Amino acid sequence: MKLCYIFILFFILSNSQLYSQPETIEFRHMDKASGLDQPFPFHMIQDQNGFIWIAGQNGLWRYSGSQFKHFYHIANDSNSLSYDFIWRILEDRKGNIWSGTYGGGLSKYDPRKNLFTNYSYNENDPESISNDKIRGLEEDKDGNIWVGTNKGLNKLNISTGKFERFSLDDGLSSMVIRDLKLSEDEKMLFVCTAEGLNILELETNTFKVIDTSLPKGY
Repeated sequence: MKLCYIFILFFILSNSQLYSQPETIEFRHMDKASGLDQPFPFHMIQDQNGFIWIAGQNGLWRYSGSQFKHFYHIANDSNSLSYDFIWRILEDRKGNIWSGTYGGGLSKYDPRKNLFTNYSYNENDPESISNDKIRGLEEDKDGNIWVGTNKGLNKLNISTGKFERFSLDDGLSSMVIRDLKLSEDEKMLFVCTAEGLNILELETNTFKVIDTSLPKGY
């Protein structure tokens, strides 16, 4: 029994020494020399396959862990990225990468086909996206893509390619959308606007405005 206690004490002491060792954190600077020519990155995600996607003022970049691939707008090529200034990116359940550009609308990249599908504002089509400057993207449980723009909130039905628009008349406190976030239970969409926080109940499409103003004298 005494030998057993000695062994347990040795095990505890050896493990305490092991875990007390300081963790080494190494930073690597990824720049043009390493293959990334993106001086102003705005958003970054990791997809289902482990790739890192980086968005900014110079298109969309994919990092495999060893090399970068650059996706960018090519004039007269409708299957390329719609615009190089990207504010927000999103991976949907099917593995498509959505880019919310700031001036060129919405781009969907299909990695299986290696091409982009683009959606932009059309003043003659009320079922097009309401504005081409995008700052928020989310996917709901039904696979719809929600898009926050400088002129309202949009819901894209990916089966039809049609957008449903939401504006002040529907209960938004501002048409300028800063960001979107789906609740954990996927029943609510949190909408950050230029006039505070709104919550959209997805089952009823009704908005609740949250008062974020500071109390008097604060």
